[in-house]
Amino acid sequence: MVINTLNRCHSLSQTLASLELQTYARFEVVVVEGPSTDDTAVVLDRYADRIKRVHVDEANLAMSRNVGIRAASGELIAFIDDDAVADPAWLSSLAPLFSNPHLAAVGGPVMDGTGVTVQALVSATNALGETKLLTSTAALPSSPDSTWMLYPMGTNVVFRRSALVEIGGFDETFEYYHDETDVCRRLLDLGFEVQIAAKGVVHHGALAGEIRLASGMLTTRRSIVKNTAYFALRHGPVRHLYTEIVRSLTAMLDSELLLHRHCEIAGLLADGDMERHVRETDSAMDAAFAAAANPPRTHPPSWFTIITNFQKAFTAGSTETRQHMVLVSSPAESYVSRTTDLAVRGHTVRVLIKGEIHRVELRDRVWIHHLPVSGEVCREQWRSAVASELIRIASIEPVDVVIGISAGSGHPDNTRMLSLTHEITNK
Repeated sequence: MVINTLNRCHSLSQTLASLELQTYARFEVVVVEGPSTDDTAVVLDRYADRIKRVHVDEANLAMSRNVGIRAASGELIAFIDDDAVADPAWLSSLAPLFSNPHLAAVGGPVMDGTGVTVQALVSATNALGETKLLTSTAALPSSPDSTWMLYPMGTNVVFRRSALVEIGGFDETFEYYHDETDVCRRLLDLGFEVQIAAKGVVHHGALAGEIRLASGMLTTRRSIVKNTAYFALRHGPVRHLYTEIVRSLTAMLDSELLLHRHCEIAGLLADGDMERHVRETDSAMDAAFAAAANPPRTHPPSWFTIITNFQKAFTAGSTETRQHMVLVSSPAESYVSRTTDLAVRGHTVRVLIKGEIHRVELRDRVWIHHLPVSGEVCREQWRSAVASELIRIASIEPVDVVIGISAGSGHPDNTRMLSLTHEITNK
């Protein structure tokens, strides 16, 4: 398990907390720290005896990923971003798929920061770096001959280590954007398989960072332009005429300019931003052509020689007697504080409570599901909302027991909720 982090100490804490709750028992955690200036070191100090900790001096995601591969000692290497949290069944859902000896990479669904809305179910790209989102893997099978291919997002992907080493790891020309896409393209070209799984969920906050504002807007799109062009120049000539490559890159540049024009009209740009964009675009295209004229910035297999032994398993408690438990509060009360001890003992614990919007959050090792019911809620309305959420949860991982809690008593009232357990288990 590799986390590449840079100046996100608060969300990094949540990422690590979610990994403690994984149902997959034996895995190590490698944290690759970039040139952070916040309290990232303080967060990592709390895990000093439980993680491998390495450092890179440059804010380059592909370089950071390679350092993580080098430090990792497992046969499989999973990546998750430092602004994401993993559902408890994440690794348990994806790791068994590697019983297929040809599989080199697999990823699962990526939800947005609410934990409910899909951010990316199936992502696809072609050899020109053009991307699109799909709702099914059936529409686009990937093979070495495919013009389009499926690829997992970098925040939710597991690789076979030996396959990554064989292709030289990540191309460090991709400091940000298209880094995982390039890896998947090269794996497919060597005859490996890349898959998108229906399960194995990660919640991705897409938080503010070095080049992203809290609104989601990027402060600079130089890396997007440069790496789209570099990807097209690196992989396009095998599958496309040069006129097609030029046409695609021209459309990309026109789209980028139009985006900035819209932002300018909306008053989202400061003075000089448009001129800066034009300069950065020229610089990005020059850099892309220069990089494409040289070999990829990858590493020989010997560079990835494992330098440290397997770190002890990173889990919070025993998983031998673990149960997936859902506790249902009444609409008027919340029993979140009473459930942490169950999570500490190794159970996956979810609490369903009334909320303003449908969202899921991790709090003190417990997954809190806010159900969007408003005003005075009658018993049947609440039960309907709970039933829908239980079915959604069970589609991610089977539920062992549902406990209903009566309003005002604080005691379990299981009669109706256990019937729901039977319903969703059978489904």
